[in-house]
Amino acid sequence: MKALLTITAMLLLTISGLAQERTLRAIVEEEGGPVNLQTNANPAPISLAELARQVDLIVRGSVAGTVSYLSPSGTDIYTDLTLTNVQFIYPAAAALTKQPGPPPPLVVTQLGGTVSINGHQVRSTHQNLPPLQSGIDALFLLVRDTDKLFIAARYFGAFAIENNRVVPLTRAEWFAAQHRGRSADDFVREVVAIATARGR
Repeated sequence: MKALLTITAMLLLTISGLAQERTLRAIVEEEGGPVNLQTNANPAPISLAELARQVDLIVRGSVAGTVSYLSPSGTDIYTDLTLTNVQFIYPAAAALTKQPGPPPPLVVTQLGGTVSINGHQVRSTHQNLPPLQSGIDALFLLVRDTDKLFIAARYFGAFAIENNRVVPLTRAEWFAAQHRGRSADDFVREVVAIATARGR
């Protein structure tokens, strides 16, 4: 009796670049299978000082959960990170407006993620910033865009805090290299001073 071995191949489509025009839904319909979108952007160099001058909000918190969904344009995926144990660091007014009791969760949006379209898995990976996982304790430099808070400069405004030391989460090794392993307290003081001086 002959054994019949059926091999089902998964179709993976890889696209490089900062953006692509076709929607992910259209790509899935055209390819008829899973999609793996790789964005290998080469962002312009930016210093920590330049980054700090862009921010609208600086917070520290723990990633408690993530939810991914299609971006409004349909050409990428966004992932909302729900932060707990939130400490509002900048501006000072943000810390004064909190209600009594534990601070409410805060939602931060990261580029990339994984969703299902027409029953097919669609993954968008931005190589400069890997997906942030639940449980990580991090400092976020954020910019506001309409009703969302995005990681500043797309890939550079997220820093893990490990044993009160700063670890930039971007894979761009040149960014803030001199601050890697620095005391989190000293790092925060410097960033807040730069952000505050911007408005003077």
